[in-house]
Amino acid sequence: MKRAARFLTVIIAALFILGLPAFGQDPPAQEPAPTGGGGQRGAAQPRPPRPYEQVITKDAKTDEGMFDVHKVGETYYYEITGTADEASVIR
Repeated sequence: MKRAARFLTVIIAALFILGLPAFGQDPPAQEPAPTGGGGQRGAAQPRPPRPYEQVITKDAKTDEGMFDVHKVGETYYYEITGTADEASVIR
């Protein structure tokens, strides 16, 4: 009887351990497939980037440093220049 109980315990433990990976991660959520109409009809086109002068206006307060920080209203813009001295620090 003890042998059967031990065997049953080992089988249950093995099934439990082998079954754990099945619950380890949820599958990714799938997006609903587009329905008819060609998919792109009526979709908003992305805006092209605005010119620098329209984004960083004369009213902007600029703090110059390794990265220039511009504050326009309540929005902050970070300007990363492409000089070789700064590029070696970023890497």
